[in-house]
Amino acid sequence: MDGTEGINGWPVWSKHVLAELQRLDESNKLIVRKLEDLRTDVAVLKVKYAILGGLFGAIPGIIAIILRFV
Repeated sequence: MDGTEGINGWPVWSKHVLAELQRLDESNKLIVRKLEDLRTDVAVLKVKYAILGGLFGAIPGIIAIILRFV
């Protein structure tokens, strides 16, 4: 009897199925955690580059104002 025969083999397979479901659940939780970390990293980068873009975008305006008064 290899555990594949009818209802009588289900207790053996049910343990395998449960173990696999638990493994997949842990794997899914890890993926979700990594995805949340990536979202945080992307948000931080967006803020940094928005600030840099604002600063570098203001430089031509500042230069134009200075040149107008010189």
